[in-house]
Amino acid sequence: MKRSSLARVFVCWLMSVFLWGCSENAAKEKVGISFGVGEAKRWPYEMEIMKIRAKELGLEVDARLNKNENEKSQKSDCEDLINGGASVLVVVPRNADDASGILDLAHSRSVKVIMYARPVTTGGFDFFVGYDTYKIGKSLGDFAAERILRGNVAILKGDEGDINTMPLSNGVNDSIRPYVESGNINVVADEYVDGWSPVQAKNLMTEILKQSGGKIDGVLAHNDILAEAAIEAIKDYGIKNKVMVVGMDAELPALKRLVRGEQDATVYMDSKVLAASAMDVAYGMVKNKPFTVNGRFETRSGEQIDAYLINGQIVTKENLHRLIVETGVYGEEDLQ
Repeated sequence: MKRSSLARVFVCWLMSVFLWGCSENAAKEKVGISFGVGEAKRWPYEMEIMKIRAKELGLEVDARLNKNENEKSQKSDCEDLINGGASVLVVVPRNADDASGILDLAHSRSVKVIMYARPVTTGGFDFFVGYDTYKIGKSLGDFAAERILRGNVAILKGDEGDINTMPLSNGVNDSIRPYVESGNINVVADEYVDGWSPVQAKNLMTEILKQSGGKIDGVLAHNDILAEAAIEAIKDYGIKNKVMVVGMDAELPALKRLVRGEQDATVYMDSKVLAASAMDVAYGMVKNKPFTVNGRFETRSGEQIDAYLINGQIVTKENLHRLIVETGVYGEEDLQ
């Protein structure tokens, strides 16, 4: 009888150890998502796409969308996610210049960090999922050069401290350089816009128009908000000739401007693909399985970090229906 009881106790102990091990493994298959972002509409949508993709992959997720300007609150979010069992974090940092608090915490707990869309300039993270801003810049430059052919061009760049601004600018400049060197295109201004401020962008554009006597043939803006500011300045100045304006992000107001003929092009970057790809990488890390690496992200210190980068597509009035409406991004009624 005693032997039988001991056997039962031993079996129960083995089962408890097994079940504890299973629960521990399950906890390790959790991904934490921390977006320390502002008010842009894209972030809740992309977070939802991540949740959907995670469910398809059988991953458990815990997500925090933090609009608090205090970056310490995002670190608290990440600490909660790690304490809740996340073994991988997908992070959009509040402060792209310094996320050392989050990174130090994660790595001290053997948690990998994927930076999403907005990389930390100082590096120290494990992977980047984002856009190939250099190629996107080249696409913008190619479009502008092919349509202007000859004339004066103004470039409104993003914030100088934004890690995406430099590769985007390099792409634009490399694309239009042959036209500049031949004398066909004259870059009359190439200005940074602090904080991507539309107010500053409009003021800069107004000053550019005054300095050039209104002789502007094209504006290359690093996003659609800057493009809109340039368009407002051009309207206020009273230029009668057509000025080509291109932007980036394919935000709904910009798409409406394409329809009205006020803006010539924008760049659509499929955020659904980007968000789903981040979960694919997280799944590979959690399961210790291969995942796609198609590029490198270089930090300001020269550190090379593995990345998955996607390109954008130039959207014009002519291809708007095919790229935006037929793919379900927006309906025809949204664009009116």
